[in-house]
Amino acid sequence: MSDIRTSCCRKIIGVARQQIVPSTPFDYWFLNESFNNLYKSEHQFQQDFLYSSILAIVLAVLGIFGLITFSVEQRTKEIGIRKVLGASSLKVAILLSQDFLKLALLANIIVWPLAWYFMHKWLEDFANRIEIRLWIFIAAGAIAILIAMFTISFKAMKAAFANPVNNLRSE
Repeated sequence: MSDIRTSCCRKIIGVARQQIVPSTPFDYWFLNESFNNLYKSEHQFQQDFLYSSILAIVLAVLGIFGLITFSVEQRTKEIGIRKVLGASSLKVAILLSQDFLKLALLANIIVWPLAWYFMHKWLEDFANRIEIRLWIFIAAGAIAILIAMFTISFKAMKAAFANPVNNLRSE
């Protein structure tokens, strides 16, 4: 239906244009096509940003997993001694997790002002502007900390539930 309407509009406009100024060629465009061309680069930026964000999250999770694995390997004797002396598995998991969660929280606090600044500068170019609210940063920080906790908890709980005798015997 829209193709028929478009071709009819082009014919009517073309005939009217030939009657008014017959020596010049007819040049036309539709407003929605202009808007689509205007925001095409923004759509491409959105796609690129999405793929880059996914890649960054995967690399960060792999990095955290590597760090917690290294930390658990370095602290196996300490974990074994704590377990023998009566520490619960939850206490051991919290002990292994707290340093990484502090770093994740610190990273969020450092990044929030930078993210606000760059988002504010980017959004200034749009006709319809929105205000950047604090809850967006809090939600993003909470999601980042949840991802870090999930990554850390896998290895920390494995180390916490391990038999302390095996850990101390291997040292």
